[in-house]
Amino acid sequence: MIYDGFELDSKGRALICPRCSNEQINGGEFCKICGVTIINKCSSSGYDTYKNEPWECGTIAEGNARYCIKCGEKTTFFENELLKAWDVEHQEKIIKNDASDLFSSPQKTVHISDEDLPF
Repeated sequence: MIYDGFELDSKGRALICPRCSNEQINGGEFCKICGVTIINKCSSSGYDTYKNEPWECGTIAEGNARYCIKCGEKTTFFENELLKAWDVEHQEKIIKNDASDLFSSPQKTVHISDEDLPF
């Protein structure tokens, strides 16, 4: 199954804003119209008490990634609810496929002779 996502450029920026559909993306990290982040990256951050400094994973993620492939934390697109939870989308796709299967293939016709009828 391939999950829905957003098309990204070579630097990991969405080509079209995932929230407001603004097509004028001018190289920043945020949409100039709605303010949402247009780079899907790991949102994990914290404070390293050993080194006494803040840190963040920040790994750039694919346009459909809900979790970081490096540390497993949520991505910015998922945190900002730009992507549906995988299980919700999975269930929707199954229901959609099941519904389309009902109408896409002709049903088999069963022939019953008059002799097989009980009356």
